[in-house]
Amino acid sequence: MRIELPVAEAIAFATVNSPLPPLVESISSEGSHVEAVIDLQLVPTTSFAMRLLSAAAGTVTVTATFAGYARGAAAFDITAEARGLPAHKLLPALLDRANQAITDSDVPAGLLELIDTASGPQLLVNVQHLVGQKVPGVTVTDIDLRDGVLHIEAGL
Repeated sequence: MRIELPVAEAIAFATVNSPLPPLVESISSEGSHVEAVIDLQLVPTTSFAMRLLSAAAGTVTVTATFAGYARGAAAFDITAEARGLPAHKLLPALLDRANQAITDSDVPAGLLELIDTASGPQLLVNVQHLVGQKVPGVTVTDIDLRDGVLHIEAGL
Protein backbone atom coordinates (compact mmCIF):
# COMPACT_ATOMS: atom_id res chain seq x y z
CA MET A 1 0.00 0.00 0.00
CA ARG A 2 1.08 3.55 -0.66
CA ILE A 3 0.36 6.39 1.76
CA GLU A 4 1.03 10.06 1.12
CA LEU A 5 0.85 12.15 4.27
CA PRO A 6 1.75 15.85 4.51
CA VAL A 7 4.09 16.51 7.44
CA ALA A 8 1.54 18.91 8.97
CA GLU A 9 -1.05 16.11 9.05
CA ALA A 10 1.49 13.64 10.46
CA ILE A 11 2.16 16.10 13.31
CA ALA A 12 -1.58 16.52 13.89
CA PHE A 13 -1.97 12.72 14.16
CA ALA A 14 1.07 12.41 16.43
CA THR A 15 -0.21 15.05 18.83
CA VAL A 16 -3.86 14.04 19.00
CA ASN A 17 -3.46 12.48 22.48
CA SER A 18 -0.57 14.54 23.78
CA PRO A 19 0.48 17.95 22.51
CA LEU A 20 4.00 18.93 21.57
CA PRO A 21 6.07 20.03 24.56
CA PRO A 22 5.81 23.78 25.28
CA LEU A 23 9.46 24.26 24.27
CA VAL A 24 8.53 23.44 20.65
CA GLU A 25 7.33 26.77 19.25
CA SER A 26 6.61 25.53 15.73
CA ILE A 27 7.20 22.76 13.22
CA SER A 28 7.04 23.17 9.45
CA SER A 29 8.18 21.30 6.37
CA GLU A 30 9.36 22.20 2.90
CA GLY A 31 10.96 19.93 0.34
CA SER A 32 12.87 17.19 2.17
CA HIS A 33 13.34 19.32 5.30
CA VAL A 34 11.45 19.54 8.57
CA GLU A 35 12.15 22.62 10.65
CA ALA A 36 11.41 23.05 14.36
CA VAL A 37 11.83 26.18 16.43
CA ILE A 38 12.80 25.26 20.00
CA ASP A 39 12.87 27.59 23.02
CA LEU A 40 15.85 26.31 25.01
CA GLN A 41 14.86 28.40 28.02
CA LEU A 42 11.92 26.01 28.54
CA VAL A 43 14.17 22.93 28.76
CA PRO A 44 14.09 21.81 32.39
CA THR A 45 17.56 21.71 33.94
CA THR A 46 19.17 22.08 37.33
CA SER A 47 22.55 22.89 35.79
CA PHE A 48 23.54 26.54 36.06
CA ALA A 49 25.76 26.18 32.97
CA MET A 50 22.84 24.80 30.93
CA ARG A 51 20.53 27.59 32.12
CA LEU A 52 23.16 30.14 31.12
CA LEU A 53 23.66 28.50 27.71
CA SER A 54 19.89 28.32 27.17
CA ALA A 55 19.44 31.99 28.02
CA ALA A 56 22.28 32.98 25.68
CA ALA A 57 20.97 30.85 22.80
CA GLY A 58 17.30 31.78 23.14
CA THR A 59 15.38 29.94 20.45
CA VAL A 60 17.10 27.44 18.21
CA THR A 61 15.98 26.55 14.71
CA VAL A 62 16.61 22.86 14.08
CA THR A 63 16.48 21.60 10.51
CA ALA A 64 16.12 17.87 9.88
CA THR A 65 16.90 16.84 6.30
CA PHE A 66 15.64 13.42 5.23
CA ALA A 67 18.65 11.15 4.67
CA GLY A 68 17.02 7.78 4.01
CA TYR A 69 15.10 4.82 5.39
CA ALA A 70 16.70 1.53 6.47
CA ARG A 71 15.97 -1.25 8.95
CA GLY A 72 12.68 0.34 10.02
CA ALA A 73 14.14 3.76 10.83
CA ALA A 74 14.00 7.06 8.99
CA ALA A 75 17.25 9.03 9.27
CA PHE A 76 17.44 12.82 9.30
CA ASP A 77 20.63 14.88 9.16
CA ILE A 78 20.41 17.63 11.77
CA THR A 79 21.60 21.22 11.64
CA ALA A 80 20.77 23.87 14.21
CA GLU A 81 21.09 27.62 14.34
CA ALA A 82 20.85 29.97 17.32
CA ARG A 83 20.86 33.73 16.84
CA GLY A 84 22.12 33.24 13.29
CA LEU A 85 25.08 31.09 14.34
CA PRO A 86 25.49 27.36 13.70
CA ALA A 87 24.74 25.39 16.85
CA HIS A 88 24.58 21.79 15.59
CA LYS A 89 28.30 21.34 16.27
CA LEU A 90 27.36 21.35 19.97
CA LEU A 91 24.95 18.42 19.60
CA PRO A 92 27.56 15.63 19.83
CA ALA A 93 28.61 17.01 23.21
CA LEU A 94 24.98 17.06 24.31
CA LEU A 95 23.93 13.66 22.93
CA ASP A 96 23.42 12.05 26.34
CA ARG A 97 21.30 14.96 27.56
CA ALA A 98 19.31 15.11 24.32
CA ASN A 99 18.57 11.38 24.40
CA GLN A 100 17.66 11.64 28.12
CA ALA A 101 15.25 14.48 27.28
CA ILE A 102 13.69 12.25 24.61
CA THR A 103 13.39 9.42 27.15
CA ASP A 104 11.83 11.77 29.73
CA SER A 105 9.25 13.11 27.26
CA ASP A 106 5.92 11.58 26.27
CA VAL A 107 7.50 10.13 23.13
CA PRO A 108 7.07 6.33 23.04
CA ALA A 109 10.20 4.53 24.22
CA GLY A 110 12.55 3.61 21.38
CA LEU A 111 10.95 5.96 18.84
CA LEU A 112 13.68 8.65 18.61
CA GLU A 113 17.44 8.54 18.99
CA LEU A 114 20.02 11.22 18.32
CA ILE A 115 23.39 9.85 17.14
CA ASP A 116 26.72 11.30 16.04
CA THR A 117 27.89 10.22 12.59
CA ALA A 118 30.98 11.10 10.55
CA SER A 119 28.91 13.70 8.68
CA GLY A 120 27.37 15.18 11.83
CA PRO A 121 24.38 14.66 14.12
CA GLN A 122 21.57 12.48 12.88
CA LEU A 123 18.09 11.79 14.26
CA LEU A 124 16.74 8.26 13.83
CA VAL A 125 12.98 7.80 13.93
CA ASN A 126 12.04 4.16 14.48
CA VAL A 127 8.94 4.27 12.29
CA GLN A 128 8.43 0.50 12.24
CA HIS A 129 8.46 0.39 16.05
CA LEU A 130 5.62 2.93 16.20
CA VAL A 131 3.61 1.41 13.34
CA GLY A 132 4.01 -2.04 14.89
CA GLN A 133 2.50 -0.75 18.16
CA LYS A 134 -0.41 1.01 16.46
CA VAL A 135 -1.14 -1.35 13.54
CA PRO A 136 0.23 -4.84 14.25
CA GLY A 137 1.12 -6.80 11.11
CA VAL A 138 1.89 -3.78 8.93
CA THR A 139 5.49 -3.45 7.72
CA VAL A 140 6.82 -0.15 6.43
CA THR A 141 9.10 -0.98 3.51
CA ASP A 142 10.09 2.51 2.37
CA ILE A 143 9.71 6.18 3.25
CA ASP A 144 10.66 9.31 1.38
CA LEU A 145 10.07 12.98 2.19
CA ARG A 146 9.44 15.17 -0.85
CA ASP A 147 7.67 18.50 -1.15
CA GLY A 148 6.75 18.41 2.56
CA VAL A 149 4.88 15.12 2.06
CA LEU A 150 5.82 11.73 3.52
CA HIS A 151 5.60 9.02 0.85
CA ILE A 152 5.22 5.70 2.66
CA GLU A 153 5.25 2.19 1.20
CA ALA A 154 3.88 -0.52 3.48
CA GLY A 155 2.65 -4.07 3.31
CA LEU A 156 0.82 -6.64 5.39
